[in-house]
Amino acid sequence: LAAYQSYLDNWIYPIIGQKKLAKFGPLEMRDFVSQLAISLGAKSVNEIVSVVKQIVASVTNENGLALFPRAWSSEFIDLPAVNPRQQHTPTITREEIEQAIASSNEQYGCLYACLAASGLRINEALSIRLDDANGPHITFDPALSTIHVRRGLWRGREQDTPKTQAAIRSVEVPYALGE
Repeated sequence: LAAYQSYLDNWIYPIIGQKKLAKFGPLEMRDFVSQLAISLGAKSVNEIVSVVKQIVASVTNENGLALFPRAWSSEFIDLPAVNPRQQHTPTITREEIEQAIASSNEQYGCLYACLAASGLRINEALSIRLDDANGPHITFDPALSTIHVRRGLWRGREQDTPKTQAAIRSVEVPYALGE
């Protein structure tokens, strides 16, 4: 929902504005795509266009029939193809991680080391509690050098449940880091 709201606030409302959905067809969508493509990558353009398509398709009459049925041709609207090999996937080297740890204070150095060694998401690392090993939150077991992930943070607030059941797991960390 947060991503959809961001698309609406930052791209859809400012560019499409108050255009009538009844008149928003393939030509208007092509113009919209070209404006998005100036600033965004192919995947982002596709995601935002998908939201616009859903909005147009969601308008129905009292019988549930689409009021503005559209057949969107990706080729006609110049929707960019998403090529995973061309997507920007930044990585950081071991040397850069070591430099970040060495040049930061102890608290942040520990966080950076934990993230690099465990593969935890940032919200999971920020949720680790050391004071209650059996609680329902994310805990660190120093005897096993293991982080038990049970929930995470969303916008700075601890959540009752993780986003998916796959997020519930135990992550071993090197004993040197655990110490």
